[in-house]
Amino acid sequence: MTNVIQQLKANERPFGLMSEEMQAEAKDISIVKFDYYTGQNSGAWDVDDKDDFFRHYRTYRLRPDYAEKPEKVEIERELIEAIVETLQKELNR
Repeated sequence: MTNVIQQLKANERPFGLMSEEMQAEAKDISIVKFDYYTGQNSGAWDVDDKDDFFRHYRTYRLRPDYAEKPEKVEIERELIEAIVETLQKELNR
């Protein structure tokens, strides 16, 4: 897990006060993966299903169950060779 992801999961600052790196990463991930702090209303974290953008005055936290997509996907060599062989047969028809 990257440091920025860890920071987003533990965030307690309003979006507008987060670092530019954290804001950019949050936007890349999408608001639907975040909870927001309700503050004076109930003092709890809630899901925001109305907004499709981050509000600068609102505090967001990346949901604890968020998992980063792997940067690399490993595929067995035999599988790739079988796919290539099948494609070559189709092209030679």
